[in-house]
Amino acid sequence: MRGWTKSGLGALILAGLWASSAPAQQPTLTTVRISSVPPGREVYVDNQIYVAPVTFVWPTGSKHVLRGEDQVDVVSGTRYGFGGFFSDAGPLTPGPDGSIVVTADPRITEFVANFAVTYRLRVAYFDCGPGFRDPDNPCPSPPSPGRVIVGGSLFTMSGETFVPAGVVTLQAIPAAGWVFAGWYSTPTFQGTAYLNSMPVTGQSAVYPRFIPARTIHIESKPSGLQVFLDRQGAFTPHRIEWGRGTVHNLGGPHDQLDRFGKLWIFDGWEHGGDPFQDYLVPDGEAPLTLTARFVPGERVSFLTDPPGLRLEVDGHSNHPGYNFNWAVNATHTVSAPAEQVDELGQTWVFRAWSNGGPATQTITVPDNLEGRGLRLTAQFEPRASLRLTSARPVTFVVDGESCAAPCTISRDVGASVTVAAPADLPAADGSRIRFVNWSDGGPAERTLTLTAEPVTLNASYQLQHLLVGTVEPAGGAVLRYTPASPDGYFRDGAEVLVRLELRPGFEFLGWDGAASGLLREITLRMTGPLAIHAKLEPVPALVPESVQSSAGPIPADAVAPGSIVSIYGVSLAGDLAVGPANPLAQTLGDVTVRLGSRVLPLLFVSPGQINAQMPADLPDGEHRLLVRWEGKPEASTSARVKRNAPGIFYETVGDRKIGLFQRPDGSHVTLDAPAKADEVITVLTTGLGPYRATPPDGFVVPLSANFTLVDPVEIHIGDAAILPEYAGVAAGRVGINAVRFRVPAGLGAATTVPFRLIVNGQESNTVLLPLE
Repeated sequence: MRGWTKSGLGALILAGLWASSAPAQQPTLTTVRISSVPPGREVYVDNQIYVAPVTFVWPTGSKHVLRGEDQVDVVSGTRYGFGGFFSDAGPLTPGPDGSIVVTADPRITEFVANFAVTYRLRVAYFDCGPGFRDPDNPCPSPPSPGRVIVGGSLFTMSGETFVPAGVVTLQAIPAAGWVFAGWYSTPTFQGTAYLNSMPVTGQSAVYPRFIPARTIHIESKPSGLQVFLDRQGAFTPHRIEWGRGTVHNLGGPHDQLDRFGKLWIFDGWEHGGDPFQDYLVPDGEAPLTLTARFVPGERVSFLTDPPGLRLEVDGHSNHPGYNFNWAVNATHTVSAPAEQVDELGQTWVFRAWSNGGPATQTITVPDNLEGRGLRLTAQFEPRASLRLTSARPVTFVVDGESCAAPCTISRDVGASVTVAAPADLPAADGSRIRFVNWSDGGPAERTLTLTAEPVTLNASYQLQHLLVGTVEPAGGAVLRYTPASPDGYFRDGAEVLVRLELRPGFEFLGWDGAASGLLREITLRMTGPLAIHAKLEPVPALVPESVQSSAGPIPADAVAPGSIVSIYGVSLAGDLAVGPANPLAQTLGDVTVRLGSRVLPLLFVSPGQINAQMPADLPDGEHRLLVRWEGKPEASTSARVKRNAPGIFYETVGDRKIGLFQRPDGSHVTLDAPAKADEVITVLTTGLGPYRATPPDGFVVPLSANFTLVDPVEIHIGDAAILPEYAGVAAGRVGINAVRFRVPAGLGAATTVPFRLIVNGQESNTVLLPLE
């Protein structure tokens, strides 16, 4: 920095001088700041040097001169080009000498000196001597190896320039006899392209490299043909300069036509080596000649009949076409496959070549064709073809042999072939991949007759998942699926509607497994195997016409007072419970039966049937019957009561109903022990009507005239009608009637005859009486 004045010192001195010469009245002062961009640059204020920023206190209205100059930091290689001043009131226009004159004004408090920053960029490659330092007197070539343009500045020898930060463009132009070989590496830049760019962030250097060139003459035999120089085409004769010791690629097109239309085949270089080679330019100054060698060629074409079939030429079948330009006298091998399938699936069998040669033959290109070329045709004939495909990895069975998809079967036209697709493919547990159909809708296994027209059949398979639905207790409900499935498998992704249909005697508690909630209709998406479980609670339920005579169906559409009845339903009890014979219990297995407010005597209870005694004093008509299983809802039904509802007990043997007949000794009349004429027999019944004295409900009563039936009983055996010897209570039984009679003669022998009772005009059911 030039001068001695420190920041702020001049301001104080000026202020003191002004004070010594000013009138006694104190002047108004103005504070002014002078800075620079970038900071720290030297500025001249009233011909004194200061390092910005600096602050002055000037009397208002005083005159001052500001000036700036270009500055160079030799160490960092940075140049600061002065670009003028501007103030907080706007830009300032300099005078002829570059300075500006300002007047202290309190409205203008800052002046800024603007500097443009550039960095030294050295270009080092050749020294032409001191006589050529002036840019107007460039170094000639020779001796300069070339010109270098850096950021628009031209160099013919080493030198330097200043450039702003950023990217600077480089260009190297070699002189005659020289070639550009790249830029020497620096910490921030390297490259080989003659036109390049490098980043500039500070002082830097660039080193272009030129090396001596050697003249290369490129020839061909015959002359005028094209060669490849560094993979770029050039026609001979051709002259080029390549740097000594550099490597270049030599080659040529496989075939080409000369200006007369004659075909030539590239055969290599006369100096040796591969036809396509990397050539090292030897050191030396004398020109070199490189000659490419070509030999005459002919057009050789291979055709197929029909067109478009595959051939193999020189061991390859992937040629884009079968038209070749080959050198005369050269040998090549061509082969026609014995059998092949075209793009449409048609199978073709080789028949002959047009020259009569074998399927695989060696061709020597004749030297007497004179440009006419050579053409050979391979002739094929069609064969029946069947192609089996599938989107799945399937192995089909064709005539008993395995054939993986895609499977192509070739047979004579008219041949029959049996194909089979597997019904299922391997899948995870609970899933299966099931055959759906062939693309023509056919079954998995079938026999086809092949025609000349190629056929493609695609086997479709479907991923399916198993849906397992269970109900607990079993049988308490039915699960309905929409869509229906014969075996519980559904298509992957299918939406299945599941509907729970409760059977009488059960209440739905909710779902477990893949379903939840209390809705009886749910929708499941089959993304894999699923299992659902419906939880049920047994509750008593009575079936229609649930109260019937315990003797079974009878003509009377009712039950009689005091008779034994059967009550049918579902979930009437937890299990079978049999009560005592005398007296009958009113509660069995936590189950009671009421008729109105009266509790009935019970013989037994079970989930599906209860046997009880009706009260003996019931009037005719409809009565409300209720079944209660402790802790569960009651089930109710209507019981129709009628004075006489006779029913005969029987045993079913095959399809015959054999009445419950007893002898006096307690033995039963059976098909093996039939009744005899004049034998006294007792038949057991219920519901024949009131007794002369009403016995207590649920208790066994003894035989007595008081407990005989009030209403008369008629016995009909076959065509005979007789009266009983006794009709009343059955000894030791509750609610059972006994009718004793003597078997009349003349009913037949070794047979069974119909047997029925009529009480007060009401018929009983009909059973069979075995006769000896």
